[in-house]
Amino acid sequence: FQHPLSPSGAGPLLTRTDFPDQTTTEEIVSNVLPTLKAGGEETFLRVWRRWLQSVVENGAEKRGAEWIGFLPADTRIPDATIWHHTAITSAVEATRGDDGQLHPAFLLVQVGPVQEFIAQARSTRDLWSGSYLLSWLMLHAILAVADTKGPDNIIFPSLRGQPLYDWLKREALGLSKGSRKSEDAALVPNFPNRFLAVVPNSFDPSSVAKALEREWRNIAQSCRDWLADLGQPLSAELSALWDEQVGTEGSPCFWQIHWALHPWQTASDALTALDSMPADCRATLKKELEVARAIPTAEVDDRCWRSGEPNRGWAWNAHYERCAHLLDARRNLRDFAARPSRARSLAKDQFDGSLEAICGPHPGQLTPWKSRPLQHLFRTEDALAAPNLIKRVWHIAYLAKKKDLTRARAAFDSVPAVAAAPWLARLEKKLQGEQQCWLRFLDVAEAMSVASEALDDVTIADSPARGSGPSESDWIKQTDASAFFANTWTNRLREKEVLSAEDRARASRAATLLASFKRNFDLGDPSTYYAVLALDGDEMGKWVSGAKAPPLRSVLTPDAVAYYENIAGGIEWLKQPRRLSPSYHLQFSEALANFALYAARRIVEDAHHGQLIYAGGDDVLAMLPADEALACARDLRLAFQGDAGLALAHPKFFAATKPGFIRLATPHDLEPTWPLLVPGERATVSVGVAIAHIKEPLQDVVHEAQEAEKRAKQRPLRREFDRETNTTAEKSSEGLGRDAMALSLFKRSGETIRWGAKFGSAAWRVLDHLRRHYRSDPTAPDVEPPIGKRFPYRLAQLLSAYGHDTIVDSTLAQIVTKELGHVISQQCAKPADWPNDDENPMPHESFVADCLAYLEELRTFSFEENRSGKSTRVEAPRRHADFSALFLTEAFIARHED
Repeated sequence: FQHPLSPSGAGPLLTRTDFPDQTTTEEIVSNVLPTLKAGGEETFLRVWRRWLQSVVENGAEKRGAEWIGFLPADTRIPDATIWHHTAITSAVEATRGDDGQLHPAFLLVQVGPVQEFIAQARSTRDLWSGSYLLSWLMLHAILAVADTKGPDNIIFPSLRGQPLYDWLKREALGLSKGSRKSEDAALVPNFPNRFLAVVPNSFDPSSVAKALEREWRNIAQSCRDWLADLGQPLSAELSALWDEQVGTEGSPCFWQIHWALHPWQTASDALTALDSMPADCRATLKKELEVARAIPTAEVDDRCWRSGEPNRGWAWNAHYERCAHLLDARRNLRDFAARPSRARSLAKDQFDGSLEAICGPHPGQLTPWKSRPLQHLFRTEDALAAPNLIKRVWHIAYLAKKKDLTRARAAFDSVPAVAAAPWLARLEKKLQGEQQCWLRFLDVAEAMSVASEALDDVTIADSPARGSGPSESDWIKQTDASAFFANTWTNRLREKEVLSAEDRARASRAATLLASFKRNFDLGDPSTYYAVLALDGDEMGKWVSGAKAPPLRSVLTPDAVAYYENIAGGIEWLKQPRRLSPSYHLQFSEALANFALYAARRIVEDAHHGQLIYAGGDDVLAMLPADEALACARDLRLAFQGDAGLALAHPKFFAATKPGFIRLATPHDLEPTWPLLVPGERATVSVGVAIAHIKEPLQDVVHEAQEAEKRAKQRPLRREFDRETNTTAEKSSEGLGRDAMALSLFKRSGETIRWGAKFGSAAWRVLDHLRRHYRSDPTAPDVEPPIGKRFPYRLAQLLSAYGHDTIVDSTLAQIVTKELGHVISQQCAKPADWPNDDENPMPHESFVADCLAYLEELRTFSFEENRSGKSTRVEAPRRHADFSALFLTEAFIARHED
């Protein structure tokens, strides 16, 4: 078996010896099938969802059973599994009409708005709620196909193993309600805003739009009723405005739903259609058809070749390109609905300036913050239109009340809680290991609980009683992280003019005890900076269209390669990308789903103390402590590629396996126990990180993270037209050309640092040195690290004389090398005084070498670009400011993590 997206040049990834023998395999596969039978439709769903899982789990004691899921369907092209082959057979069979013939068509659906709706967020809860609402609605649109034709008919995204689908279909699938972990997994937004399905050409696509709109109206009505029950009913004027913004049946819906239905054509008609549109696959398909026609008649497989041409399934790629082209054309024809005029105008939504607010401080608007059960969801100045008001309350009014789906933790991590997560983890570790620290902490917790009235908008749990009540760990989780920041108490004492002398004394005592506790146990203060991370796969459109597929020669067996080398045109054909096939498409969907479902959350939340907001295929949005953001970005890329370094870095969460796969060290309920295919080493991601103070508006930081992600993807050179010379010149840009991380750091002072690097850059090794030798060791706070605190600032000061935008050439590289050597001699310990270990016995020398390697990368930076159909390396040296920005970024983060 070859990895379908990233085949190894060294030969097959899995060989005959990796699989169990035929007799054992047949026995394992056959024996579990009777246990899944339930009768009728439920049998189909249970076999679809649980057969492979049962096979692997029941055969766990047998050699190689973990790889049964990768038995190839065709040993000549061993990059597609028999399981995917049967899945697509099932999907196409569902298109059989009353005439006994197959009538397949592609249905492609896309829903918006996405980015602006999700980014309209004041809090972490808003950010999650918008993402999850869109994910929930997308699944209900998908169910319009999956419930009538079968889950196999959904090509993208992959439905098998989706926690929310499992939760909604748990009875039919024969699954128990599951643990809290499985319910929490169902509450992670995982569905993208686009899906592809195989349906009969008679399928009514409007049923998909109607299903989404129906669920949206159900949610809206539940929220409206819930608000009314809590004393916030809509007036006649607001009721009309609500209906207009939500979209009643028969009127324009808030959501823009576009679709394209494309019946499969004959192979020749499909190729002809490609001539009228831009399509990467045209040349590949025509060359393949030319080679196919050169095969001797006696050797043609009549299952694939009938009436002088291949069957319609062969043109899968052409059908998909045509369908995608039709959808793009439809989306460009935008619909505009006129809005009725009103006697008076209300204030606008504070997040969406195009809609009038239904709740707000003005007369006639709802004031939900005056209702005690709603106070924690609103601020007094909140002005929200219907969509953002629904986003604020639907997780309670609909998910919890109507669907009995609630988070294990009712509260969402606030921005301060995300920023303080590493500090809180250190605190819990000290409480568990030092009894004196634990005893003093009880005094602090009790004083903070008693003084909680002074911080009426900061939740502080009841104090953990000595021997009873909540544990210290539960008390920390239930208490708003803002309470652990010293300035929260001092600011509140200064701002609260009407505060009794008794309350003021209690608050002062709590603040004093907290400060003394931090100082006595070397805890320092929690960081006041946090990060938003936005990840996106590179050139996913080309991957899904097959343009980025591996060369045919790399996926065929040696015997098949030798055969086609003797067919006319075969040698040239073998150099072309592997044609997009049904199994390739399914495996690509599954690889993206495996990354999003099983890797993203573990890496963000478990390994790096963050909060995952969204993970749908190749798209991830997360909040993280500032100190964890860069390491998290690197780990997500390792997981996306199935790199062995992931298991080495996090053995608690991931086990070692073959390249291009990940394997969970401790799977939860219903999670796979076998290796999971991910996109592999040829697929890359770009990441944007924005770091800002906890007081910065969350929606602004999300926007900056998305802008940084764009910089990571952008072309490193920009074209500028010179009016005087009437010529176009290429100048250096901040773009990194994909497979990179770009960062924007916004200091409270107003200064901004922008930095970025390719993931394979020596810059990451320099960062590792800095984390080890620049930061103080918490276990030995009195020991000075070998890289002095002034090192980054002195280096930046010296290099600033050469101009911020100056490009690194050979002359400047020599100057920077000299300046670097001077600063190291002045601001670092002598080489003999650097601590060493078995991994790095000469840390000083390797630090210098990696710094110089990174400088050389800046001087010789280049990127690959396709010009006139040929891949070309283009030189684009970087600015020397990128060199010092690396050190300044780490220095700032380290200072705020002390």
